[in-house]
Amino acid sequence: MRQQFDTLKANQDDLHHISVSMQGKLNSANGSRVGGTDTGTDVSNGVAIGGGPVGRSVAAHFSDIVSIADYGAKCDGTTDDTASAQAAITDVSTNPKYAHGVRIYIPYGVCLISSPLSFSTLDGRSISIRGSGITSSTLRFSGTDGLVISMQGGGLDISDLHVQRSVASGVSNQALSVTAPHGNVQAVVSNVQIDGTNQAVAWQTGAVFRNIGPQINHLYVNGFPNSNGADTVDSYAIGIFGALGPTSAGNIYAIDAKIVNSVFVGSRTGIRIGGAVQGVFVTNSEAIANDYGIYWDSTATAPQNAVAELLLVNNFHVNSHSSGIYTAGMNQVSVHDGLILHYAPSIDQFYGVNITKGQDATVSGLQINGDGSAGHPETFIRLGSYSVASVIGNKSLTLNGPSIDVSGSAYISVIGNTSANFPNYSGDRILGCNTTNVMCVANNMDNTFAFSETTGGNVGISAKGNVNVKGKALFVPQVFSNSTSGYGFNVGGQPYNVMTSTGPLNVNICGSSNCTIGNPSNTVSILGAMTAQTISAASLKLSGNLYSSGKVCLDANCARYVYEDAPKHKVKIGNSTNGDVFSIDDKGNVLVKGSLTQNSNP
Repeated sequence: MRQQFDTLKANQDDLHHISVSMQGKLNSANGSRVGGTDTGTDVSNGVAIGGGPVGRSVAAHFSDIVSIADYGAKCDGTTDDTASAQAAITDVSTNPKYAHGVRIYIPYGVCLISSPLSFSTLDGRSISIRGSGITSSTLRFSGTDGLVISMQGGGLDISDLHVQRSVASGVSNQALSVTAPHGNVQAVVSNVQIDGTNQAVAWQTGAVFRNIGPQINHLYVNGFPNSNGADTVDSYAIGIFGALGPTSAGNIYAIDAKIVNSVFVGSRTGIRIGGAVQGVFVTNSEAIANDYGIYWDSTATAPQNAVAELLLVNNFHVNSHSSGIYTAGMNQVSVHDGLILHYAPSIDQFYGVNITKGQDATVSGLQINGDGSAGHPETFIRLGSYSVASVIGNKSLTLNGPSIDVSGSAYISVIGNTSANFPNYSGDRILGCNTTNVMCVANNMDNTFAFSETTGGNVGISAKGNVNVKGKALFVPQVFSNSTSGYGFNVGGQPYNVMTSTGPLNVNICGSSNCTIGNPSNTVSILGAMTAQTISAASLKLSGNLYSSGKVCLDANCARYVYEDAPKHKVKIGNSTNGDVFSIDDKGNVLVKGSLTQNSNP
């Protein structure tokens, strides 16, 4: 690019800005742009020939990108650039010539800002605020807040920028606040870092979005130090809030916020959500050294019409003091493939995942590493007053408390979870499996017998292979078990023993009371050979042989019976009143207790 200026007051960054904007040559010369106005020879109407076939005026090229340096900002780390930066922001947010959108450029360097930079748009225009990179362009604030933005329609793009705080001032402060009074704003935040010059002066709130579902990629927030349960300020690295009730524009929702590839350190909460939010999706992100990694309670603040819809979290890491993920009143929660660590353990109860007062949840593929120390209560996964949920394939290591607690919930499946190492906890590893409409299957809890799985519930299979079936069950062709390992089998609600497929098989199908198995007539059908010590049934059908080392009872109370006296090689018949009354040995010899008649003759 060939340019001729008699006077050009620009640093290297200005030259880059001009070359990007013009990408051609001027047919007029001798001019410079200072403080938002042209001085020297007026070249604003000069034609700049760019890469395309149509030339545009110099003024048109400058309108594409507005640098705060055009309004006097130095960004040298010593000059107060507040007035210049505010003038640039006010101009692009109100000037009609930028009604179709414009980019505000934050030059390379440190721009010192002593009060909040704020603007509002009323006409749906889109604004982009961009720097040259998070290590290159810094807005360093010394006031209470940072960027305060209100938009009615349009879009907002904030990227390649470092938003920093340098002094401790104000009880509550926030680095970035974006509000859409009537919703319908598209907001994108990418490659942005928010922190303090040291953690003691860090922002108490990193970024907050109201009535907006932002698209966030590569946001790093190093927030105010967390006090591990003793925080007096509700600080959070990022907040997403919908309206709490009807407005003049109707019910306003924050719609489908997406957070990816981001890190949130410090603050009381990593990601705070509230009000009417339809969906929040968190992927490939971390929340570290917080009380709560993710906190969403729609029951405490939102009225009935401000429904919390969906939280989806996958491929994540949280390191929290009180709870990795806490939700209440959600319509749907899905948490998958993450690592949860217990940060700064204390006497406070810790939950890895605590999902309460809602419906439709799935928790799978998580791992938690707890503390396990006495006096530090811990629970890996809790579903409280919840309905319709699955807890599948999770793993916990070193806990001082139950691995899973589904007490008080219904229609819950707990399947294939593994836990190990409970140095200071001796209770049940899974709580609530004896609750109505809760199914616990194939969970390996510390390689020990999990009693909660075999004393109730619909179906339970413990770590040692113990099976509990509540209600009807069909087994074809055979049931196998190992008596030497203490395995058990239960049908109908009573924990009777099953022995082994190679030896005696002890089955009491109905327990001490009547039950129906197979069909309403209480007929039991067995499609293979069966070995039993005691059999009690109204009707028994066998397609194979029946072997019994005990009595075959002819009624529910075993008042009449048949059995084999193996040592004496005899088959005997008896009743509860008179004992054995008839026997016959292998040679046909008969012994009768009482009279013997033939054709009515003694």
